Amino acid sequence: MHPVPRRRASRAATAALAVCALALTACSTTGEAAEDDGLSVVTSTAIWGDVADAVLTDQDAAVHPIVEARNVDPHSFEPAAADLVRASEADLVVVGGGGYDAWLYRDLTEGGDGPEVIHALPLAGHDHSHDDGHDHDHDHESNEHIWYDTEAVAAVASDLAAAVTALDPEAEVDAQPVIDEMAALAERVAALPDLRVAQTETIADYLVADSGMKDVTPESYRSAALRHTEPAAADLAAFLELIDSGDLELLIHNPQTKTDMSERIRDAAEDAGVSVVEIGETPPEGTDFLDYFHQIIDELETVAA
Repeated sequence: MHPVPRRRASRAATAALAVCALALTACSTTGEAAEDDGLSVVTSTAIWGDVADAVLTDQDAAVHPIVEARNVDPHSFEPAAADLVRASEADLVVVGGGGYDAWLYRDLTEGGDGPEVIHALPLAGHDHSHDDGHDHDHDHESNEHIWYDTEAVAAVASDLAAAVTALDPEAEVDAQPVIDEMAALAERVAALPDLRVAQTETIADYLVADSGMKDVTPESYRSAALRHTEPAAADLAAFLELIDSGDLELLIHNPQTKTDMSERIRDAAEDAGVSVVEIGETPPEGTDFLDYFHQIIDELETVAA
């Protein structure tokens, strides 16, 4: 199945709008005039911006990711005043939830008077306690990287389409292509065989759980990664022992959260002839997230073959 065509919303006035909001002035731009005439959707990251672009077929709608740059780690992002103003004035806001992008939705949900927030995980605070489950039928630990769950992406697309229609019954919106695309990807993920994999960071939990792959990352290392703390020396030793044992078939590495320890693990895996697949926090610059999702599955299938 080929990826669905992506609607690229015009964001040429983004920088000018941010400056205006920071200065608290009422400047006028062509971009603002367009926003006044159509639906405004703010997303926490470009990932959810790409999903929203695919769902919103209305050319008058404007989609604005707060973290628009790709190939970056949004974990520690600090929004500017202009970002929060833009989100509070949007018609809809789309986030991942689970604490990952709480910097955007926390203030929006506290007062109860802001825009509707579409989310995949519960809108938890960013305390890394990971006590919140996710709304779909998985039994693994909660993980913030919910955009690698095909079921969750499809649910967000469906929820967004329903919210848009509720706001404007005449708006052009269609979640079905994204839903169909995620269903096709889910079939490919489910077909991945019983590979023994380990992760330098828990980026691919949802992919592993929905496939035949088995995560054999040393438990103490994995627990530290879930807590966003540096694994101990003993955790590194356990990981290197796993690689040396010959029982590891695939290493999944997140290049955007790399550390000296994770790079050492990657080097050891390559030296041992273990296949390495990079799965980033966000897509590379210039790459649509839904296209990137296909590329990741392509690479996993290549290793499996």
